[in-house]
Amino acid sequence: NSPAISRDGKWLAWTGFDDGHQGYQRARLYVMKLDGSGRREIAAGFDRSIAAPRWASDGKSIFFQYNDRGNGK
Repeated sequence: NSPAISRDGKWLAWTGFDDGHQGYQRARLYVMKLDGSGRREIAAGFDRSIAAPRWASDGKSIFFQYNDRGNGK
């Protein structure tokens, strides 16, 4: 969900789930190169569901939204 391509066109960031069979789980943030290599989870220790990733203008950071006790951040 919510795919975002880096400004240099080399990386893709998106949110998703590890196991589609669970009743509830938090959305996680992933990145990979557009050629399909280098897939990894970002912010693995973050304990909130992540949404709407966006690359920073320098292409080195990713901003995202999350809810904390019903408050969007």
